[in-house]
Amino acid sequence: MRGVLDAEKYIEKINELPKDGASLKLVGTTVGVHQKGKNGLVEQEFKVVDDSGKEYYKMISGAMMIGANGFKNSGVSYSKNWAPPKSDPTHTVENATGEHQAQLFRLSGDYNPLHVDQMSAKMFGFDQPILHGLCSMGVVSRGLLDTLAGGDQKRFKSIQLRFASPVLPGQTLLTEIWQDTPTGYIFQSKVKETGKVCVSNGRIELNPAAKL
Repeated sequence: MRGVLDAEKYIEKINELPKDGASLKLVGTTVGVHQKGKNGLVEQEFKVVDDSGKEYYKMISGAMMIGANGFKNSGVSYSKNWAPPKSDPTHTVENATGEHQAQLFRLSGDYNPLHVDQMSAKMFGFDQPILHGLCSMGVVSRGLLDTLAGGDQKRFKSIQLRFASPVLPGQTLLTEIWQDTPTGYIFQSKVKETGKVCVSNGRIELNPAAKL
């Protein structure tokens, strides 16, 4: 195995976080291991809970083990395909990334040298350091919430996506959105400078807007 890359993410809000704070912990386990071409996909399920066991968030993380092989498929897979319709998008939104976005994102605690070191990037097969997948997810998610819910985080219910190709710091993400239910939207994101899909199989679910 040559390394590990973020492959897929699912985040669901079960309850709002307490306004006055709380003692929270992250609990989880590996739920599945599957061969994906020449690589291995490992899926883990996590929950954010308080001391009483009350759930606040549920997360599914899929990690691609580059070059991993020689094992048997086991467990379950939460990976889903959300193909965009052939019709024109309901909405389109652009979000730029900064040239130093990868360095800034290291403040989240992800110190993978792939994102800042030229030699490490080449070991992974990239010409230069790439943006963290979760950073791309954050940029896309913010654009979706601003466009579809006026930035109201209380309307966020869940999001699922797949990291289809790398994003370089400084590139602009163009997200196309299709509404498929009253509160659900399928989306994909492209790198504006190249036209290549970087985020695929995306779907966001919102809570209904509050009625006056």
